[in-house]
Amino acid sequence: MSRFGMSMLNGAARSAGKPRSQVSEELLAGVYGRGAAVGRLGEAESSDGRLLHVDALGLCNFLSLHHFYGAKKASGFATRAQGLAHDVHNVLGRQRPAVAAKHSKSNEGGAASDPLPRLGEATSEHPLLGGLRCGKVMGEGRPMGDGQLWYPIMLWAFALNRLAVSTDDPSYNELAAQLVIATGLQFLQRTLPSDGADDDGKAAKSPFSLASRMNIALTERLPDPSPPRATNSLVGAFVCGVIQNGMGPTGDAKIRSSLENMEKQLVNLWLTTPSDQMRRAEADPMQIGDLLWVSSWAVARRKWAGDAGEVGVASLRSVLPTLLDAPLAGRYPPGELWMIAGASNLDSSVLAQSELLALEKLQDFLGLRMSMYGTLGKMYYPVASFGGVFQPHWIPECRDYAATMRNDPYQRRPSVAEFED
Repeated sequence: MSRFGMSMLNGAARSAGKPRSQVSEELLAGVYGRGAAVGRLGEAESSDGRLLHVDALGLCNFLSLHHFYGAKKASGFATRAQGLAHDVHNVLGRQRPAVAAKHSKSNEGGAASDPLPRLGEATSEHPLLGGLRCGKVMGEGRPMGDGQLWYPIMLWAFALNRLAVSTDDPSYNELAAQLVIATGLQFLQRTLPSDGADDDGKAAKSPFSLASRMNIALTERLPDPSPPRATNSLVGAFVCGVIQNGMGPTGDAKIRSSLENMEKQLVNLWLTTPSDQMRRAEADPMQIGDLLWVSSWAVARRKWAGDAGEVGVASLRSVLPTLLDAPLAGRYPPGELWMIAGASNLDSSVLAQSELLALEKLQDFLGLRMSMYGTLGKMYYPVASFGGVFQPHWIPECRDYAATMRNDPYQRRPSVAEFED
């Protein structure tokens, strides 16, 4: 973890008399309960107790605490992460509860408690072949209703990869690959006949476009009430790369090829992002967080990620001063917390001391208002505090990595003593 990251972990929450590890545990307990079984969200937030975006963060936060405590505390966080993964697949990998009545009525001999149909071609052995619903309360025909959303799906695939590494169980990475391939082929749709140079001789646009929302059946794009998010393609390309790394040298060649091809198309989309979308990204804390997060993992092997990191740092410097004295009304705290999390991946030499202090001040401000946020904001707070499994050096990247990678000091798990007083 960068020196900035260590400072952040011991900062704001200590003023309230609690280390941030404890604050993070309490936030997780408030959402998921404290028992071995993982609790579900209320009816006001989700139609069936699960929200994919929230649960992707929750799973990663469980894993971050699991690695943070290590052998010092028999916490059971990894087991709870596995339980959460199973429940998400069993709930969001099936039709909405509203279909339950229709399903049970159409089967005269079926009990009302019969499980709902799985999505698409999914089976118990391959539960993610039909993708995952986002879990919103309203139906998919509403502007902010249920459906399949690109960003939460990519975040969940990343969480499954981290679960595979944390539990030394490659089946979770196989599920991540299954999810990305099954949904990505639907979200990525060809819109141009070729990828040759355009009429004015400039670099060609990608022949594909990327949807941000689709219906549950993955057969139709849904209108997105928000402007196009430029970093969606960047995050997708990154997740494809992380899953490939998790496959090791003996991974299925066909799956690897599919992921490589998808990554190539997503990178092409990112490199040809329209200028108006890039301007919005450079002013949006959530997308700045994406830029900083992705580039901190991939900068050593992919030039496009290094370029994204430069844009992210410049954008952070531009946006940060405007947030420090702005009223909370109209702001989006989850995005600002995600930007802080991305910045914590930077080496402390990248930012000036005044910028590091400004980031800590911003998290102080957001942390003191935690009760005002919804569940999503409460799950972003531990990410901003720890970084944890969102940081490339928190745990070894893959059990099959070369010995030089495993021996890299930046790949080791930090000890509790480094973070707590």
